Amino acid sequence: MSFAVASPNALIAEKTVVVTGTGVVCAAGVNTATAHASTLSGKRCPKPYPTLFDADFRKPVFECDLDFPATPAGGRTLELLLTALDEALECVDKLGGVDPTRIGVCVGTTVACMLNDLEFYSAVRSGGQPEITPLKRYVEGDLSALVAKRLGASGPVATVANACSSGTEAIATAARWLASGMCDIVVAAGADELHFVPYCGFNSLQVMSESFCLPFDGRRSGLNLGEGAGVLILETSESAVASGRAPLATLKGCGGGSDAYHITGPHPEGTGLKAAILMALDMASVHRNEVSYINAHGTATRDNDRVEAKAFHDFFGRGVPFASTKFHTGHALGAAGAIEAVLCVAGIADGRFPGNPGVEPDPEAPIVPARDVVEYNGGAVLSTSMAFGGSCSALVFGPPPEISATVSAANPADTPSIAIGVRGTGAVGPFGRGSKALVAGMEVRRSPAIDDGGLRIPPGILSDSTSKKLLRRAGGLSAAMVAAAKDTVAEAGLKSPLGDSTALVVTTAFGAHSATFAFLDGILDHGHSAPSPTQFSNSVHNSMAFFITKALDITGPSLTLTGFAPFAPALAVAESLMAVSKTIDRVLLVIGDEINPTFLKIAEMWREYRGEIHTAWGEGAVALLLERGAGHPLPDTLENAERLVPKIPLVVGKTLFPLAFALAGSWKTSKRA
Repeated sequence: MSFAVASPNALIAEKTVVVTGTGVVCAAGVNTATAHASTLSGKRCPKPYPTLFDADFRKPVFECDLDFPATPAGGRTLELLLTALDEALECVDKLGGVDPTRIGVCVGTTVACMLNDLEFYSAVRSGGQPEITPLKRYVEGDLSALVAKRLGASGPVATVANACSSGTEAIATAARWLASGMCDIVVAAGADELHFVPYCGFNSLQVMSESFCLPFDGRRSGLNLGEGAGVLILETSESAVASGRAPLATLKGCGGGSDAYHITGPHPEGTGLKAAILMALDMASVHRNEVSYINAHGTATRDNDRVEAKAFHDFFGRGVPFASTKFHTGHALGAAGAIEAVLCVAGIADGRFPGNPGVEPDPEAPIVPARDVVEYNGGAVLSTSMAFGGSCSALVFGPPPEISATVSAANPADTPSIAIGVRGTGAVGPFGRGSKALVAGMEVRRSPAIDDGGLRIPPGILSDSTSKKLLRRAGGLSAAMVAAAKDTVAEAGLKSPLGDSTALVVTTAFGAHSATFAFLDGILDHGHSAPSPTQFSNSVHNSMAFFITKALDITGPSLTLTGFAPFAPALAVAESLMAVSKTIDRVLLVIGDEINPTFLKIAEMWREYRGEIHTAWGEGAVALLLERGAGHPLPDTLENAERLVPKIPLVVGKTLFPLAFALAGSWKTSKRA
């Protein structure tokens, strides 16, 4: 990938990003070679129903053929990830001799970042004392942090929770870190297990097929869930030369776009997907007639496949062969894009890509996928992902570059810095709404909302006539984030639509757990087949991002991050987005978390387990509008915010600390040392 790194005045540097190692675990195979060969054979091995859990309905799934312990300490998702990671590390000889401060980790997931253990939740709901292992696994189970610890890596670390595009966005984020000089090597991955709760959730949406899935086929009736993990070792060409690692492929470009249309359905014109493809091709300096093959998202749902086929036809006509490897793997959610990226690299190395055997044309789609194996002609390979909330992503791969042995090793001091200013701010929390209310709340260390139920957002302050219709189906956390975001944009003097020059980065420690608990209530009260589809769609971490993109008409890239110290990763992601993109001028960064009575019960269990003193939990949302350039003056009332940090009560996910930090003055990135 020859990324251009942006300064306030010009594009002044380029980086080539290469793939030096891969690892994969999926239903098609438990390593890269086996999985690739399986997709080429046209054979597949779905199961007629899950064997990992019991449900009162049965629909086909794609399970991994691996013998893990029945209840692995770190969870099945982590076991899948580590299995793929071990294969990838074998390719690169364990990353020995690399400066750990120059190694980053970015992992995408959906299942692993949600507190969705039904048995545990049932015991909490009934007032019992559940076994603490599921909670321990959740609180201590940040995949990116665990991988970084295993590697001894101390560079940037982030966990992406973009639903079905998580793995693709993790790879794109890793590439931007490399291109902007933050790292020399990044382990990029996606991982998700086949889990009971999303199995019930997708069934509630009525998008799961009773038979084996048929992507882009006129007979298709829905998706089959799968599981697995995909890992790419990405590094700069300088790093590869210095270490003697031979590139397998080049990651030439990445792109993102937002539909800003519907929380679970794609825009009929595929606007977000087209924006993602266009950005990726532009970044890769690849013309559309240079694309040789497309690994499509291809879930086998009626709407998604029709929209995706239309987008491909609009871009490429009928000339580019495409197929969906979900025919062989099922839909592995947060792992899907990473698994497909590994298969793209394997296809480049082998010179062949799979088709979708026996596909019958869809009369509503303008093009039909390849039926047979596609011979690779050396051009660009596109891989696409679409997700809940209208978040779309694209990657462009190509053959390994011709690298001269005289290329110098990476030198962080050579990487230019960029100036990033804080143009607008917004805050909603126990203190009320607005930056002045935040500062006043920190001054007095009190809030009218303090009670035995934690520090809650006061009732009534989120009402906004322009968002009432939009937020009617949203949860409280989404409403708080939308309010903070809209206040920030207003303070910056901007108006909707913000369009495709603005990217959105949402970060949360716990996500919309109120919706998660409500969905689990539906399963317990009404059975496995009858929980609320609305609560399921609102439970995914990037549901909040959807409501923000919709409220402000943001059509640029949209990323959701999670973790228990999420602000620093969010800044790294925001910085890299502006550093490498020619079109992203600003990033709206929104941070938030919520509390409710069930959460407080669970938090108390964790406090007792850890033997900690009482913690004052709170909720809130903070937004910052970061803009490339020299920076902007900040309101006088916030100039002393930094000194007030120690006075603020602890808020879930440290939501309010970052605001005080960031509002202390314009922020300028430094050269990487």
